[in-house]
Parts: sequence; C-alpha cells; structure tokens
Amino acid sequence: MVLSVTHLLTLSSLTLSALAGSYKLLKDIQGHDFLEESVFSFEAIPDPTQGRVNYVSRSVAEGLNLTFASKDTFILRADARSVLSSSGPGRKSVRLKSVQDYKQHVAVFDIRHMPVGCGTWPAVWEVGDNWPNNGEIDILEGVNDRGPNAATLHTSAGCTAPKGRPGQTGEQVQENCDAKVNGNVGCPVKMSDSKSYGPEFNAAGGGCAKVPAAVKNGAKNVDPSTWGTPQAYFPSTSCNLNKHFGPQNIIINLTFCGTWAGNVFSSVPSCKEKGSCVNYVNQNPHAFEDAFFDFAAIRTYVPGAPAAVPPQDTPDTTKTVETTSASTSTSTTDATATAETTPTANTTTADTTPTAGTTAATDTSAETTTKGTPAAETTTNVAATTKTAAATTAIPLT
Repeated sequence: MVLSVTHLLTLSSLTLSALAGSYKLLKDIQGHDFLEESVFSFEAIPDPTQGRVNYVSRSVAEGLNLTFASKDTFILRADARSVLSSSGPGRKSVRLKSVQDYKQHVAVFDIRHMPVGCGTWPAVWEVGDNWPNNGEIDILEGVNDRGPNAATLHTSAGCTAPKGRPGQTGEQVQENCDAKVNGNVGCPVKMSDSKSYGPEFNAAGGGCAKVPAAVKNGAKNVDPSTWGTPQAYFPSTSCNLNKHFGPQNIIINLTFCGTWAGNVFSSVPSCKEKGSCVNYVNQNPHAFEDAFFDFAAIRTYVPGAPAAVPPQDTPDTTKTVETTSASTSTSTTDATATAETTPTANTTTADTTPTAGTTAATDTSAETTTKGTPAAETTTNVAATTKTAAATTAIPLT
C-alpha cells in the first residue's frame, strides 16, 4: 500500500467574536506523537452507533499493526485480513480520544488519506461530556463513500441554524441541531466540492483548495479571520453556544454499518449489489484494505499574542478549486462548519437511528460537545493542499 504526500487540511476552530485575532500553537502532533498516552487514549468501548466493529486497546492495535507511525505519518486502520463469524465480535478497528480538551481553539487536521469502502463510517469530530448537552461538532464524516463532506452540529434542544443566513458558501440541509429530533441528523451544511470526501478526496490527494501558506506549513500563529468565507458558519444569533457547547475532545474513529452506514447501505447502488452491510463486512476483509486514515499532523491553537514571526501569508492560489471550508468554534458563540445530511451519532451515549444518508462531516454521524464559554463564532474550514514533493510513504501491512 503506497500513499502520496498530498494533503487535506481540515481547519476547525471554535472561537470568540467571529474568530478574529491571533491564535498561538499549543500542540503539533505528528508521527509517533499520536501514540503517546499523554496525547490520545484508545477507547476499547462498545460502539455507541451499534456498528459492526470491535474497538481495540492500544496494545492490541499496535500488535495487529492497526496503528502505525513514522516521523511524519500516522496510520489508523481496520483489520483487513480476518473473515468474521456472524456470532462473534465485529471487525477490529480503532477509536482515539484526545487527552486534552479544548474551549476556544483552532484545530488543523492534515490528512493525506481517509477510509473508503462500502460499509465504512469514518469520522473526525469533537465532542463534550454528557452528550448532547455539551454539543458535538462533526468535521469530516460520512458513510459508504458518499460525498461531499458536511459539517454538522448536534446539540440539546434550542439550537438552530437557519437557511439563507450569510457568512457561508456551503448548503444548509437541516436547520434544527437538536440531536433528539430528525433521527439525530443535526444541522449539517453540505460542502460544495465532491472532492471533500471519500474516493474523490483520496484521488485528489486530499482535494484542492485555497489555503494560507502559513497554515499548511505549520505556522506558530494563525488568524482565522483572514481565511475568507467558510463553507459552514453557525452564528450564535440562533444558538446560544455558551449554553449548548462546552470543552471538546477530538475523536478519530472508523466503524462499519451501524445506525447510519448500515441503514443507508442499500440506497447506494454500488453497495446494494453486495447484499447486506453486516454480511459484507463479515465476509470480505480485503475490501477494507483502503479503509485507513493517513495523518501528516494535527495542530491545535489557542488564543494568545503572536510570536515575533513574519505575518501570515495570504491564501495560496496555486490551486483554485475550493473544497470544504469549515470552522467550528468551541468557545460557545458562533460556530461555522461544513456538513452534509445524514444522521450520525458517534457519541459516548446511545445514538438515535439516523434518518438520511449524508456524510456528517459528510452526513452527520460524529459527536462534538462543548461546555459553556463566552459566546463566539464557530467556523470550520476544510481545505486541501497539494505538496510539490512527489515522495511516497510505504505502509507495512504486518
């Protein structure tokens, strides 16, 4: 299996007052950092979305090579070798949760490759305690290779994202963010570029978009207010973010079937011909050889005075195809993000069965919650950049 070094940058930020101002680098997570116990915990828990998955511990994941790290690469994948018994546990996979939680912050997810395949349900998202009362922010998520990506909020009752509001380029699909209605679809904003999710995302090396050079190069300071109009924008005017969001933990996971991917499996022609989702996942391990994340880095930023460094570059226009731009603020005020429609719920509490097929961060099946903090805007910018280097990284299978 060979991966190119082309990237997707998913920029997620929860900030005060329209994300204005400088944010300083807090964590630059690369390679082996992902495996540090002080950075991520492995959640070997029953899948809240009732997926055909068996989330394993750190030691099991490393022993089976489901996680792999080198200097600038981190791989998270599912078992692609074992045929499963219908009466046994699901396909082995990994679910990570950040040890650090975040209030007002910007998060940059530098992703080269995302899991694909019928039955897959990958997600990168943020969530708070006591879901859905502290909110959920879906950043990159979807099922069964269905794009484009969508950014979504899941909250307690009383938070909406009205259609037609200014400040975003994506399409608002549902307005009510309440996780207890509409099958927990949330209030997704569908991105405008099909390259924002799935096979097209991978084929484009992560997609193409205008991204500030300072961001893609790992700047020590960033100013989200200079990034342009996001794909998704969730203002505090119709959602009290101080009330509905609290500190967020980053979650990265890959499940199969369940309340979203399983429920809409037969609605995707290329998947329907394979029979039932569960049987397909059980009997076809090699179908999931491309069901892996390849992360170059995750960088998180918090409010702070900028260091003595050159000013941030203007957006890089060498690539003119704009992908998804989503930013989410975790400081309880306005939130922006891009998302698609489709129920999702990767929460640590029981989900409701999704209703439509979309991709949460493609449809909506991720979780993010935030505790109260000063009101702020949430914006989620998902952008992909292509590096000029033509190097490739070989990922061992054993």
